[in-house]
Amino acid sequence: MKQVYLDAKEELKRVDHLIYVSLKYTRTVDVLKNVLERMINFYEIILVGRLEEAKELRKIDEVPSQPVKRCELLLEIEPNSIRMKEVITHFLRFRKLLRADFDTINEYRRHVAFIAHTDDEGDVEIHIDFVTEHYKYMQALHEELIKTDEEDD
Repeated sequence: MKQVYLDAKEELKRVDHLIYVSLKYTRTVDVLKNVLERMINFYEIILVGRLEEAKELRKIDEVPSQPVKRCELLLEIEPNSIRMKEVITHFLRFRKLLRADFDTINEYRRHVAFIAHTDDEGDVEIHIDFVTEHYKYMQALHEELIKTDEEDD
């Protein structure tokens, strides 16, 4: 499981660089979308890592290749884990936002954003403050998962 957390940390470094360097200087929707992609990758690394661990413990036979199936299986394995439910919720929400049709706002300016048009949530505005705030949440989540895993060992 330690390798999973190292991989997740590397993805967090990429998100950090995109937010605090790339986005600071370019201020484009493409960079915002790349930040979302990296956030999705972070969550996917954690989900797959949990499933691989369950496979090693013989709780499951194989890890599904489809992301939604992975989430459903993880909810079956860990039905009481509030943290995993949050991870899955963010993972699926960000995937939906990234795939949605969108309009750009204030490109090349401080308040660059895009509005994702989703069926269930309506219009969701993704901006610098949104991704920065969520990045901080991801850092805290990563630290908590490492701490929890060390306590289990």
